[in-house]
This record gives sequence, structure tokens and C-alpha cells, in this order.
Amino acid sequence: MGCHSVSYFNIEDICCDCKHDERHFPGYAEETAVRGGNLNFAGVGVSDLDRQVMQQLLAERRQTSKHA
Repeated sequence: MGCHSVSYFNIEDICCDCKHDERHFPGYAEETAVRGGNLNFAGVGVSDLDRQVMQQLLAERRQTSKHA
């Protein structure tokens, strides 16, 4: 990984592309927590629906990179 960060959902180290993708997951709640004053949001875990969205976004990114 050239660029990495910690997941919004747990304490996993993920690439920056995946970090961007997480904002599109149905369970993304970090922004709401921060707006509510929780600046130490620990994450909510990744639901089955979040995992499905993640797999779809990864597949789309792979397709795009094959055609680039």
C-alpha cells in the first residue's frame, strides 16, 4: 500500500481507495458521530450489507483499472 489509513468501521489498516469507498457503505456513521461531538468515534463494525457494498466497489475498481 502506497497510502494507508485506519478504517472508519474498525481498527484495520486499509488502503486510501478503500477508505474513500467506506464513505459509501450503508453503515458509515463517523461523520454523524463527529458532528454530534464524539471526536473519538471507535467505529461500528462492518455489517453484511457493508461487506456486499465493499465487494461491489472493489469489483468496479478492478474493472476500471483493467481498462485504464
